[in-house]
Amino acid sequence: MSSSSGATARTRAGRALVVAAALLATAVGAVACGDGGADQLLSGAPPADGRSGAGSTAASAGGDIDGDAGADPGAPLFAALLPELNASCGGACHAKGGGGAPTYLSPPDPYASIKAFPGIVVSDPSTSVLLTKGRHEGPDLVDPLRTQVEQWLQAEAPSVPQKPLPTTDAFDVQVGTNEVDLSNTGAGLTGAKLTFSAQAQGTILTLSDMQVLAPAAAGVHVVAPIFVVIPQQGAELPDTSFSNADQSIEPGQTATLEPGMLILTDWSAGARMRIEFTRIEAVQPTAGADGGGVTGGGCKAVAQFQADAVPVIQQNGCLNCHDTGGSGNGALDLSALAANPPDYATACNQALTRADPQNPPQSDIVVAPTGGVANHPFKNASSTFAPMMEAWIGAEK
Repeated sequence: MSSSSGATARTRAGRALVVAAALLATAVGAVACGDGGADQLLSGAPPADGRSGAGSTAASAGGDIDGDAGADPGAPLFAALLPELNASCGGACHAKGGGGAPTYLSPPDPYASIKAFPGIVVSDPSTSVLLTKGRHEGPDLVDPLRTQVEQWLQAEAPSVPQKPLPTTDAFDVQVGTNEVDLSNTGAGLTGAKLTFSAQAQGTILTLSDMQVLAPAAAGVHVVAPIFVVIPQQGAELPDTSFSNADQSIEPGQTATLEPGMLILTDWSAGARMRIEFTRIEAVQPTAGADGGGVTGGGCKAVAQFQADAVPVIQQNGCLNCHDTGGSGNGALDLSALAANPPDYATACNQALTRADPQNPPQSDIVVAPTGGVANHPFKNASSTFAPMMEAWIGAEK
């Protein structure tokens, strides 16, 4: 083995030990924001509700990575803050993805997970979505954790390539209906559009009924759009309220850009706007052209979905929220089950986006209705719900 490859191997091993030490400290000393305990984390899932005081233990366990100064300089800092970050943001939320939350603390390597997630480790730490998100369904970052996160992001920033995000052209915002062309974002999405209705009152601009139209040739995958206000004078003002957005829209379809409304409080007369995207790309459809089958990546066990999953979905009233117009339709669209006749293939494809065939019991579509996701409005699914759903999900493996 060459000296360079040996150093790389030691660096990777050292990083794994640092993160493992932090995970172990969290498991011993914390109950995080999900629904389990220390045994949950050690088995690959983050712990449940509570706080951890084990950060100093993780830091002392980490130190410099195998003595290689400058190699992954942010890793020891991340290991030191990981227990508190897991307790505040991980668990059922950003480790498991409960309630549709983006997963950036995924086991078995949260460090690799968070560095790979768009918009967190960036060249300008002040714009990281970890710092700009504020209070949402979960808590804002507060000191001392916030300062630790800032120091870690600053350590990572020099190694981040300077690459501009895909963006629309600047456009004027008109009172009433607006249409923004998404074709020029470099994603090969000719004909894609974002529409919204705008109202202005002083410095407050409200954008509502925000809809993404996918072109007929390809679906659209949108992640964390950033709405950038361009005043006539002064610096641009980016807004990251949609940092949790991660949606795919089928070809030729229109869907609400969740949550469908944006309120800006720093608007000024004569300002313009553009929209940056942490990611925007064309995606292939999940349903076959004739609606009767699916292409690669879709459901393989539609018949079992119909036999096992559909009855318990209906019995537990899931369509009350996940049908057209329902409060949960944007997160999971099961409206195809309400069609006449039902379109089981399309519904199965949708349900599969919230399923984990490698670990059926931890699927979001199982965990949320059975009480494992704090902000899910329905938590009392019947005793038959989980086993029936898991039988179908297991068949998709």
